[in-house]
Amino acid sequence: MEKICAANVAGALGAYMKKGGSAFFEELPNKILQLGVRVLLALLILLIGSQLIKLVRKIVRRSMERAHAETGATQFVESFVKAALYVVLIFFIASFLGVDAASIVALLGSAGVAIGLAVQGSLSNLAGGVLILLLKPFKVGDYIIENAGKQEGTVSEIQIFYTKLLTPDNRVIILPNGALANNSLVNVTAEKHRRLDIVVSISYDADIKQAKEMLQKVLEKDSAVK
Repeated sequence: MEKICAANVAGALGAYMKKGGSAFFEELPNKILQLGVRVLLALLILLIGSQLIKLVRKIVRRSMERAHAETGATQFVESFVKAALYVVLIFFIASFLGVDAASIVALLGSAGVAIGLAVQGSLSNLAGGVLILLLKPFKVGDYIIENAGKQEGTVSEIQIFYTKLLTPDNRVIILPNGALANNSLVNVTAEKHRRLDIVVSISYDADIKQAKEMLQKVLEKDSAVK
């Protein structure tokens, strides 16, 4: 009796598996087609979203230029808007593909400590960029000397994480904003006029008093000397 029941159960289970397997293979082409359509639409959304982000960045840049904002502030805000909009776009595409947004948020929340430790350098650079814009130790066009690494050049861009310097020999130096905000630096062009020390050597046999008078007359005649 037990053998007969076991055989009946095994037969019923085999029939169910066979029926389910055939149904799965029958539905597989439709599922693949639906997935392919979703992927193509997601790529289309990515393409359109990228173009919209470029348009928004252009509008933000022009608006800040019309408001006569500093070039560094414009570059910083534009790069920040770009990063934020791409994050929103990625979340939207993930939701469109069927990924639960709540699950994504919960996953990011649970991994917040690990992510914070991994990107603490980037967060420091972001905070440094904000401090640079608020305190304005330098702006685009200034010639600065960073004392920690002895890097120097003309500030060409202030981005969300990094600042670019252009050296006199046309090299580009990329410095993290966190280092610039936390270390001392020299802004060579902050003031319109600067003192320039020039050492002039003369012979021991020359008249020092006469040499000083001649140099004084040369300086007085130079309109650039203040």
